[in-house]
Amino acid sequence: MKKILYALILAVFALAPAARAHYHCNIGALQQVPNTPLYFLNGDAFVTNSGFVLTMNADTYPNASTNPATSDDPSYAGYYVTTDINGITFTATDKDPGLNFDPICSGVQVCLRFISVSGPPGGNFGVWDVNEFFVGDDYNEEGNDAPSLTYSLPVGLTNGMDFIQISENDASPGCDPFGHIHGRQYSATKPGLYCVTVQAFDNSSNGTNGGPVQTPTGLLPIYFQAGSQISALTIGTNQVIISFPAQFATDYYLLANSNLADTNGWQSIAGPVSGNDNFQILTDTNWNAAQRFYRLQLTPTPE
Repeated sequence: MKKILYALILAVFALAPAARAHYHCNIGALQQVPNTPLYFLNGDAFVTNSGFVLTMNADTYPNASTNPATSDDPSYAGYYVTTDINGITFTATDKDPGLNFDPICSGVQVCLRFISVSGPPGGNFGVWDVNEFFVGDDYNEEGNDAPSLTYSLPVGLTNGMDFIQISENDASPGCDPFGHIHGRQYSATKPGLYCVTVQAFDNSSNGTNGGPVQTPTGLLPIYFQAGSQISALTIGTNQVIISFPAQFATDYYLLANSNLADTNGWQSIAGPVSGNDNFQILTDTNWNAAQRFYRLQLTPTPE
């Protein structure tokens, strides 16, 4: 019987300016009617069964000038972290019925709660909120990267209560629920795949009997990948299928070696496949060795 081994090894052989992939997860409502639910308008694009996965790169400050996948802020050193190259912003649609969105009721203050975290044992998922979220009448819409860790959420968390504010308002009666705040970042302390479940809710007291105007969304689980790893291996007839989270603006090659001691024995056997912030596959179509090791070669593509 053939024996197969595989190595979860990242090999970066080239660095180049990376294109940006910034995502928006939009929060609206099923109806603009009190006591009806808020709703993730495009949640189907981010839920775990969609294939979407957002990569957090190991921050190597002060080497940001030579590695564009990392930040230029020393606060992030030692973390796997999102950046403006690859990030996600949660937004709340405003009350203007002329927009092509389902509007939220006036008086709603949309917030996002972090319900649960699964991932590598002993790992923590970090939330970095923007500094000085509200200054006078000015919000951090195009904001600078958040400078400090706001929440450190342990793997294994359930029923979490920590949240960030999405609406750009003070929760006063009749306020506009709109919100579009940049600069928030997310991080992890250990490499691996994290599943973070979030829920949007109304934090105001402008509804019936001093409660919220609208009810919460359903739960939305989203994948975040800290570092680049092979995530699954499927053995078929004379072939091995390798699955992995593939970051936008990165080309991936599959390398194989029958002897780890032979550092010159790595051969490219499949690829490239271009990353699109989804799970991708590369296939060894000629597997016939007694044992074989695999690793990924990554080449960021120019913008």
